[in-house]
Amino acid sequence: GKTVVAEETVRRLIVSAPLVVHRVTLDERGGLEVGAESLEATLSVGSGTSASGPGSPACKRLVLVDGANAVPRVPRLLSTALDADPELLVLATSVPPLDVRGEHLLPLGPLALPKPGIHDPERAATSPAVRLFCEWMRASDPGFELITTNTGAVVELCIALDGLPVALELAARRAASLGVEGLLELYRTSGLAALTRRSSDSADRHHSLGQTIESTYG
Repeated sequence: GKTVVAEETVRRLIVSAPLVVHRVTLDERGGLEVGAESLEATLSVGSGTSASGPGSPACKRLVLVDGANAVPRVPRLLSTALDADPELLVLATSVPPLDVRGEHLLPLGPLALPKPGIHDPERAATSPAVRLFCEWMRASDPGFELITTNTGAVVELCIALDGLPVALELAARRAASLGVEGLLELYRTSGLAALTRRSSDSADRHHSLGQTIESTYG
């Protein structure tokens, strides 16, 4: 959920203000120390970079650091960079606070769930968890609609997954091929093993719900 919120925040910011955005992901796949070195190099780049070349207005830099808590020295790197460049903006996702001076926190909790046993699509769609699941479903299956015959299964699945955004995304990707009812049955028998994806464009911890939990616990 943190990564999705951070990416959406950046998307909205660059629409309203000239920004040069750098992204650094810290996870096991790319090597944690390699990622930290990449972050250090990114932070050391001078500010005032122009978005469209010489003569254009100077843009602020925004560095998105995904998984900032994965490397112990990241808070020190951020503190040093922010002290050196007051115009630098950093948006970081982390499990614990980073305790960097000037840090503003936005705690994220699970999405609100529908009441059990709902079969009416309109009532179910008042739940943020159901709406997010349906958005992810339509991303993989544009023809998907929340209708009377599938609402009960969608509601049960969202409740079973506690409204966790990353779990809803993984579930929707699998349900696009298995169907919502098929995925729900698989989840009942296989548990977390049912929630995986093969996509290579995400951090290792986002490839399955089991890996997400293990990474957070670690």
